[in-house]
Order: sequence, then C-alpha cells, then structure tokens
Amino acid sequence: MNKFTHLSYFIFSLLLLSCTTKTTQTSDKEIHVIDFKKEYMTNYDKVKLVDSTQLICLQEDADKDLMIKRISKISMKNDLIYIRDSRIRKDRLIVFDNKGNALNQIGSRGQGPGEYLNITDFYVAASNDVYIYDGRNDKVFLYDKNNKFIKDFKVNFEAEKFVALNNNKFLFSLAPYNEGEFKDKLIAITDKNFNIISTMFEFDENVDENWVFPYQLIEYDDKIIYNRPISNNIYTFTKDGIADKIIPFDFGTLNLQPNKLKDIEKLLESDDSYCYIAATPILINNTLLSVINNEDELFTCVYNIKSKTTHLNSISNYSVSTLNLPFTITEHGKVVSYFNADMYPNYEDDKQIPASMKKEIAEGATVVCLYNINNSFVD
Repeated sequence: MNKFTHLSYFIFSLLLLSCTTKTTQTSDKEIHVIDFKKEYMTNYDKVKLVDSTQLICLQEDADKDLMIKRISKISMKNDLIYIRDSRIRKDRLIVFDNKGNALNQIGSRGQGPGEYLNITDFYVAASNDVYIYDGRNDKVFLYDKNNKFIKDFKVNFEAEKFVALNNNKFLFSLAPYNEGEFKDKLIAITDKNFNIISTMFEFDENVDENWVFPYQLIEYDDKIIYNRPISNNIYTFTKDGIADKIIPFDFGTLNLQPNKLKDIEKLLESDDSYCYIAATPILINNTLLSVINNEDELFTCVYNIKSKTTHLNSISNYSVSTLNLPFTITEHGKVVSYFNADMYPNYEDDKQIPASMKKEIAEGATVVCLYNINNSFVD
C-alpha cells in the first residue's frame, strides 16, 4: 500500500476512488436522480450561469525557480493565487498576484525547521497566513503572510484535506488507513493546536486505501461541502463544524456496486459501465456545480436541488465561457478554473482569448479563469 499516491487534478477526474459511508443508506433521505437524457445534454447552452469570465495568464519565473509542472490544487484569497505544484521530490506551494506574476514560494521541501516533506493539503486563512499539512511528517506548518515560518504542530492522525472553521477550529477529512481510535472515521474536528476533539461519520468496508485525491472540501459562504469520489453522497457542514445535511445521488443502473470498490486498479481495467461524482461540488443556494463521470466521459453538471433540473455539458466542449473542470471557488463567490494547451487543445479557436494570451498558451502557459456567476440562476 502506498498512502501517498498523488495525481494531478485533471488526471484524477479520469480515475476512481472509493468511499461510501454507513450513515447514508437511509430511507428517509430524499435521493436525487441524475440520468443522461438527450434533453439534459442539449440544454446546457441555454443555461445563463456565467455572467462574465476574467482570464489571468500565469507568468512563471525561471530565475527564481517558480515554475509550475503539475497543478494539484489552486486557491485564491485576497487577490492572491496559491498553487500547489505536486511533482515528485519537489512538492511546493507557489504564490501569484492577481495579474499572474509569480511572487514567491511558501516554505520549502526538506527536513529542517519549517521544512516539509510533502504537501498533503494547504489552507490560506483570511489573514493570508498559510497552513500546510504534511501527511508524511504528520505535521501542520504555519507561515505568516510574509512567508515567515511561525511554528509547526504535531498531529496524531492521518488525513487527506482540511479547512478552517470558526472559533480557531479545523475540519479534516480523514484517510481510510487510520488505526486505533480514529479507525474508519470520516470527518474530524480539531482545536487550534490540531488535537481532535470530535469525529463524525464512517467509511464502510468497501474502500481502497491506496488512492488519494485532491479537492474533497469546498468552502462557499457559510458552508463547507465534502465529497470523496466516488461516493454518491454529498455532505454539508456549517463553519462551526456542525453536520448540516447529506445529499444522496443515484445514477440508476450505472451506480457502482460497493463490492467493486475495494480494488480500484482492477475496476479501472474492467469493461464495466458506471457513473459517479468526479469532483467535489460547489453548492450555491439550491444549485450544485459538479463534474460527473459517465462511462469514462466527463460532464460539467449543473443541478438544481429544489426543482430537480439537470444541465450537462461534455468536458470535450470546453470554452472559457462555460464552467468546466477543474474548479473551486473564491471567498467572493467567483468560481475558479484553469487550463493549458493540453487540457484545452482548441483554445486557438476561442474568440474570448486574446491573441497575445494564445501565444503564451502555445509556449506552455497556464491560464486561470474567474467566473462571475449569474445569481438569478442559482437563487
């Protein structure tokens, strides 16, 4: 078993991870059914979800060794762009300004004071203090907004992702390979020193412990959304760490059978047809924005919980005017995505991209997309 399997965000959406819970198979929960009717596949262009899109071309700095190889997480706080560049033996966190200029690297890889071996996850506070969780060292490192190392905290659990809560607490999504008192636990709440004070929900027996993927936790407004692919259950929590609701989805005959989830490699090599949530959704009021994998094809999914209406767009129909994977969200409610030439090979035909930016993309640049959402649609 390799508990430190890290893949790029774009690749992860093409693969699988298994996680179901003992607490979600309840008959009193309303199940939301998503199928792939023809009208769902053709009505996406009618969705006025995006008001406008801002493009930021990232300007890497070779002299300072601030170059991106493989993005596994992107976050924006206070007009700064934080990107985890997850390459083998050179895991680091790079900061860009809102014009795309590379500024600096947070901390560095190593075994000295303030140095980490692995960035399992990071979190940027409203103050621009940065927390880095190193799952290999079982530590959380704290740096201030000027990239000065403050202190580190030893943790006694194995986790995958985390976000800050109110009252100096943190919410962690735990890893399935914990032992002892945290074995099989799904979610943990810690104090400011990263000591667990409570846990909730559990993994079931059908989980492959060899696979770890980014983007399981999304913050929006006063909510935290959690989904660990390929669970069909979406959990929401308040910023006080209180479990708010579980939103279960059903893909009918394309649901993966639980006994198929223990061996993901075998499942990937099979000819089975299946459907699952491939990226943690963003929940804005009654609207869920997510990515669905349907028989190895990826779709952006816009689903209204209240009206139960579905809009689907194939990822192959990428453009900067439509929401496409991968995405997260800023503290101001703007949805964040990014692309490069490999992810969007038809960028040269996109009229919204300036010619000067197309030249930079051809030379290997990454472009961050900020989408202003039409609030009248998601209300």
